[in-house]
Amino acid sequence: MIKKQDNDPLCTPFLVQRYGKKELANQYFPNSSPGRARDHVRDWLKKDPEFYDRLLRMGLSPHAQEWTAAQVQAIVNKIGPPY
Repeated sequence: MIKKQDNDPLCTPFLVQRYGKKELANQYFPNSSPGRARDHVRDWLKKDPEFYDRLLRMGLSPHAQEWTAAQVQAIVNKIGPPY
């Protein structure tokens, strides 16, 4: 579990677990539609080919509807938790 912001007592911790791709993306882009948010996250991740290849080696399928907990942890380690 990753705490979002230590200085904000009203903030709940971000739970690293399996998420639907749109569900996780909406946490990063809450003002976008679910599909557009998913596209934003995908585009972000593809900007780093080495990292995207790492996700592929972790079992990422471009057609999968979910991120595994391990993939979510890798994403959070790379770009930080959603706020």
